[in-house]
Amino acid sequence: MSAVDPHIAALLDAGPVLPIWSPRPGDDAVGVAGALLEGGIASLEVPLRPACALDAVATIARAAPQMRLGVGTVLTRQQLAEARAAGAVFAVSPGATDALLAAAAELAIPLLPGVATPSDVMRALAHGFS
Repeated sequence: MSAVDPHIAALLDAGPVLPIWSPRPGDDAVGVAGALLEGGIASLEVPLRPACALDAVATIARAAPQMRLGVGTVLTRQQLAEARAAGAVFAVSPGATDALLAAAAELAIPLLPGVATPSDVMRALAHGFS
C-alpha cells in the first residue's frame, strides 16, 4: 500500500460527509443507495455489526456500482476478505493491529484504520499508512 492510497484520497475528497448506514433485515438497500446518489452522495459505509450487513453490501454493489461502498467495524482478515468479495471498495476499522494492517495490504483493499494513541499512529505509519 502506498503512503497515500489514491482510493482513500478520492473517498475523502468526494464530499463533506461519509454516511454510515446500519441495515436491518428487510431494509431496502437499493433504495437507500439510490436516495444517497440522488442527493449527490456517492459514498457509503456499512458497519459489519448487523448479521445482514454483507448481504446489503452485495445488493448495493450489484445495483449501484457507481457507489463508493465500504464496510466498517472491520476487526479481522476474514471480514476484509468477505467485504471485498461482497463488493466493498474500502474498509474502516476501529483500531490498527499489525495483523489487520498487513491483511489490508495483502488483500489490496483500502483501509481507514482507527488510531487513538501515538503508538497506533506509529504502527499505521510503519505499515505504509499516512
